[in-house]
Amino acid sequence: MPCRNGRRIARRSWTLPTILAPSPASGPKWRRDLIEALAQSAVPTLVLWGSQDHILPFSHLDAAAAALPHAESHVFSKTGHMPQIERPDEFAAVVQGFLSRVLAGSAK
Repeated sequence: MPCRNGRRIARRSWTLPTILAPSPASGPKWRRDLIEALAQSAVPTLVLWGSQDHILPFSHLDAAAAALPHAESHVFSKTGHMPQIERPDEFAAVVQGFLSRVLAGSAK
């Protein structure tokens, strides 16, 4: 396992199709159930991603979009796993815009 600053780094490639696969190694069942339920629901969904996220790499965004076809997505440039902390103003603007669109749509 590679080390960075004396810490071991796990190198596991989790993608949403892998998470959804029915095997014990694919992650907890609750996660697969949640993603399936969300994909089938009409609940407005916003997927936010950091372009430099090392927990859920940006390369997994395509799998997220495929698993949640009705979701909107936004990528924060030069941002890791915590855009709400790393880019609070941009994060707030993106979420506020999404909620405004959702509320405008539900008022019809």
